[in-house]
Amino acid sequence: MDIAEGITELKTLNQKIVELENLLDHHLLLENQFRQNAESLKLLADSLPDIICRVDYEGIFKYVSPAIGDYGFNSLELIGKHFNILQEVAGVPPATCLLWGNIIKKVFSTRKMEIIEHNSKTPNGNMVYFETRMVPEFGKDGSVVSVLTIDRDITDSRTKKNQLIMQIEELRTENKSLRESLENFTFLTKRQ
Repeated sequence: MDIAEGITELKTLNQKIVELENLLDHHLLLENQFRQNAESLKLLADSLPDIICRVDYEGIFKYVSPAIGDYGFNSLELIGKHFNILQEVAGVPPATCLLWGNIIKKVFSTRKMEIIEHNSKTPNGNMVYFETRMVPEFGKDGSVVSVLTIDRDITDSRTKKNQLIMQIEELRTENKSLRESLENFTFLTKRQ
């Protein structure tokens, strides 16, 4: 190899080194952006008042948001455990856990969101009502890799709804009583 060929080869190698350095810089930039996005998403999920959980096909909690702490539970104690643990720690009835298991399997198979309402007692004995959305989470290959559950506390609206139902029933009873009184009055005035 003569000097000219050597210089040409060095220039080519130097160019490839520059290209590799640029690729590495781009990779590090993307990695940093990914990390920041993941941190932002976790911060968002951790800040929401809704309880957000990630459950795998076997029913194991992979993530539980800190919002569950508002109901007397420690999210870190649930991660890595089967959702049936809620029977012990939250007093969730076995039938409800069975229902959840069936719906989670359904979300995996149908790849569609499901919505259910259920109730649970907190450690201090309060009854809480939830609307739960179970949403499929897809992997790169398009398969369902986990199910996100988003539990929204609907206790206040459920309580108000029940109060309205009771008021409607009271009004119906009162209305019926007034109609009967009016019919009796009408009957008596016709007799005279």
